[in-house]
Amino acid sequence: MNVVLLAEVTVEQVIGGAERVLREQALGLAKQGHCVSVIARAPFESAEATLSIGSVTEQRYPVIRTSEPAFVWSSVQNALQVFDRTRQAGPIDIAMIHQSLAGLGPILFRYGTVRRWLYVCHSLAHEEYLTRAERAATTLERVRRRLSVRARRWIERMVIRRCHHVIVLSEFMKRQVMATHGITEKQITVVPGAADPAKFYPAQDRTEVRRELKLPESRRLLFTVRNLVPRMGLESLLEAMTMLEEEQQNVLLLIGGEGRLRSQLEQQIRNRGLEASVQLLGFVPEDQLAKYYQASDLVVMPTLQLEGFGLVTVEALACGTPVMGTPVGAIPEVLRSVDPLLVTERTEGTSLAKTLRLLLKRFREQTGERERLSKKGREVVERRYNWVAHTTDLDRLFVSLSKDRQVSSNRPAGNLSKSDHSISANRNVERTAKPRKVIHVITRLDHGGSAKNTMLTALGHDRIQFEPLVVAGCPGRWDAQGGQAATEENCRQLEKAAVRWMLLPSLTREVHPIKDAQVLWQLVCLFRQEQPALVHTHTSKAGLLGRVAAWWAGVPVIVHTPHGHVFYGHFGPFRSWLFLQVERVLSTITHRLIALTEAERQDHLDRVVGEADRFAVVPSGIDRERFMRARFQGKQQPDWFGCPPDALVVGSVGWLTDIKGHEYLIAAIAKLKQDFPPL
Repeated sequence: MNVVLLAEVTVEQVIGGAERVLREQALGLAKQGHCVSVIARAPFESAEATLSIGSVTEQRYPVIRTSEPAFVWSSVQNALQVFDRTRQAGPIDIAMIHQSLAGLGPILFRYGTVRRWLYVCHSLAHEEYLTRAERAATTLERVRRRLSVRARRWIERMVIRRCHHVIVLSEFMKRQVMATHGITEKQITVVPGAADPAKFYPAQDRTEVRRELKLPESRRLLFTVRNLVPRMGLESLLEAMTMLEEEQQNVLLLIGGEGRLRSQLEQQIRNRGLEASVQLLGFVPEDQLAKYYQASDLVVMPTLQLEGFGLVTVEALACGTPVMGTPVGAIPEVLRSVDPLLVTERTEGTSLAKTLRLLLKRFREQTGERERLSKKGREVVERRYNWVAHTTDLDRLFVSLSKDRQVSSNRPAGNLSKSDHSISANRNVERTAKPRKVIHVITRLDHGGSAKNTMLTALGHDRIQFEPLVVAGCPGRWDAQGGQAATEENCRQLEKAAVRWMLLPSLTREVHPIKDAQVLWQLVCLFRQEQPALVHTHTSKAGLLGRVAAWWAGVPVIVHTPHGHVFYGHFGPFRSWLFLQVERVLSTITHRLIALTEAERQDHLDRVVGEADRFAVVPSGIDRERFMRARFQGKQQPDWFGCPPDALVVGSVGWLTDIKGHEYLIAAIAKLKQDFPPL
């Protein structure tokens, strides 16, 4: 498959968990036989625009860092440009978004160009921001901080809800995403984080590794590598070191990593008198990380909050080093599979000190205890938490999602054979899922071809697969009486066929800002409540409000049938130009545009409304049985219309508006009557 990964980090340099996951997924999927490319934010202004690592190509987009609005705008715009260049190489089967802002532009404006969208949620964006942002000192800063939090949450929710599936690294993150963004359990798959057992492995001689790193050979070494930010719990770990008392003389804590807390940690080390027991290593290079794991007696994860997985945990276990961690996030999921003793009761310093003291005592007094934990941890990684297993699970998920798409596309509504129906009936319609909800939205459900087309489409749905709902507006000032009667008749037909319907009085053809805003919100609430698989809008006004509401509510598939257009200037140059611009924008969030004729399709393409691969030509139809009955009832007599018996009758049915061309017909009849007096 052609797989594209979109991220705000790069595969070139691994400085944290997000980079590690991105790199291992890209390289691992390439080894599985996929064609993999990465679209990443440029790490700095002068960074290369393109680079290759193995068979993986990374293309980078620049951003403007002068302000947050400029940063967001340039990220969306430039990521979209790089995405467009990438998809020129061929259709994209899978697009995996690793950070919401990196995928915002492509998923909003190029949704239909990708067969399946996936979101890899490392942690919740707004919560991660809160843990890293500086404390607000003024009211203005607090307001700015709050707005930034809301914006991050809103962007992530919008992106996640538009994805076909969400991938998380732990059960903890699965619960977090479901609770925060309202994603159902069937939309999420846990693909655990991992380590590379070939890169992270136990040392044959730990003493030799310590010599290489110039570490003391006789002391108990504790090691942690963290971003130096408040959520990592490093202050609590220093407090625990103070409480170790007599054990402290023989224990050396090594803290790797950089961050804004470094100066504060240095001050705390001095204040607590821990200069001989704690060392801040700074950034630990990738090629030395495994050696520090190997050299340590115990790795500590003192996290206070937001541990979406914690790659450090499984990397250390792969090196044969036991890990002690707090009961936060995904840490217990991994460590309890090794030994529940490795998880502290709470996160404060006293709890850390208690578990540290117990483990160090057991290492000292119980021969082989550390080796037992070392062996068990390595086995857990080899069995479950390795990148081969991780990318294999991803590959299976890709295949599963592709099969789901093929089934849905190969079995369209109304295409079940008789044998299919009999099998379903005999097995009491054996299926695990309920019929998928389809909502049709039309401005007026009264007269005309668009209303009939919508009615026949809704009534023709295969009820085994689909559950239709028709939402319509009320007649406006044109032909209000006749329109009301026709609407009521159509609603009775829907009700008789057990098709649900709903009328929105504020949805009219006229432009009315207040009423239109009301309808937009009503549709958003309706779509969120019903959670349809597809929204199909009909006609211009319903197409505008319905598609925006469906996009806002995160409806998976949006389809629109224009039923004609007014690009040609009937309503005046400005309104026609404005309508054209609106349709161009809306076409970017529409997955399928249905034209009734090939000429209508070409007319849209000539005006750059939609892309060719998003169009389908589906001619409108009629109720054949009704007109066949009328045919066999005999020819209607001209005198029924007040005409002489020998008259030649020419008729036209349509709205009495100038765009229907009745005046041209009248002028033509006047000329023809000279040659055909009975006309």
